[in-house]
Amino acid sequence: MPGFSRIRIVGHIGEAESRLNRNKEPYIRFTVAVNEPGEDLTTWYKCSLTGKFGQDREKLKWLRPGRLIHVEGKPRSQPYKKTDGTPAVDNWVLVDKFDLLDTKPKDVAV
Repeated sequence: MPGFSRIRIVGHIGEAESRLNRNKEPYIRFTVAVNEPGEDLTTWYKCSLTGKFGQDREKLKWLRPGRLIHVEGKPRSQPYKKTDGTPAVDNWVLVDKFDLLDTKPKDVAV
């Protein structure tokens, strides 16, 4: 049986922006802060929404900072060095599915 990995996170949106990949195709990148109950630690995930969903810039109006979101997708990690030279890892989710778990912001027209 072939292997696979999936990740599900629930947290609050940090930043969201529309970007272009190397092939000049649009995608949406957003961050999600996850706080485990009873722990004083926040884990940040960078999320990429690609394909037809990532091309829909209208989705950006829903992905506002502070909104509660459920994200599912493929986990990825990307090692890097901090400015002080110490190693660190970015946690990424290649998003297949997401659901907003709170009410829509008042400043967004449907």
